[in-house]
Amino acid sequence: MNIIGGSAKGQKIFAPKNIRPTRGLVREAIFSIIQVKDRSFLDLYSGSGGVGIEALSRGATRVIFVEKSRKVSTYIRRNLDKTGFEAVIINRAVQSALKTLNESFDFVFMDSPYRSNLIKKTLNRLDPVLKKDSLVIVEHRTGYNPTHNGFEVVKNKIYGDTSLLILRK
Repeated sequence: MNIIGGSAKGQKIFAPKNIRPTRGLVREAIFSIIQVKDRSFLDLYSGSGGVGIEALSRGATRVIFVEKSRKVSTYIRRNLDKTGFEAVIINRAVQSALKTLNESFDFVFMDSPYRSNLIKKTLNRLDPVLKKDSLVIVEHRTGYNPTHNGFEVVKNKIYGDTSLLILRK
């Protein structure tokens, strides 16, 4: 998997075999919709950190990764070291981490495991980390229509078996 834009464009990053990293086509779509330069970014259910690192490569000022698995988060650290970026990695379940974050973000990206029911649960807990005009980018499997009570749908795009739902509070 390669970084597809910004200062680290073309650099290879690594992901463990047991996760489903966000494909390049989908990452390209995300960053053609949102502009992260000089903005903050929260990457929930981070996996290898590909989306958050892509945000750093494109000029995000601050990225926080939340990944429950310590083993998987070693890939985030390895990828950050390889690309030369610095960021905070929180090794906790997303629901627990959201309770401890004392800052708000311009963008929140979430890519929870596809067969889980975590999207609604996570959306219901995002208010404390959202700014007035924050966007929430939800990656989910195509055919699944997540509940998004209280959020305005900005965009809904399909990329094969993956869909992106862009929301605003």
